[in-house]
Amino acid sequence: MNEKPSLLSRASAEIVDLHRLFVDWFDRDSADRVDFSRFERVMGDGFCMVAPSGQVLDRKAVLDHIKASRATCDGDFAISI
Repeated sequence: MNEKPSLLSRASAEIVDLHRLFVDWFDRDSADRVDFSRFERVMGDGFCMVAPSGQVLDRKAVLDHIKASRATCDGDFAISI
């Protein structure tokens, strides 16, 4: 019997994969190898994010901010999940 992975398993894998993409995107040594369209594809049209300041950022603002932050770290950036 070939069971499909659970929703929790698939969601967890997606979160880990996207955060690896962010680490690579922000690091100047690996940024050139990142396919940013991968992130753009999974962020739905209605996506928004609440910043630590409480400001609500729409999809375009989040994408623009992350694009502008490309290769801004020098091997000193990590994300722990």
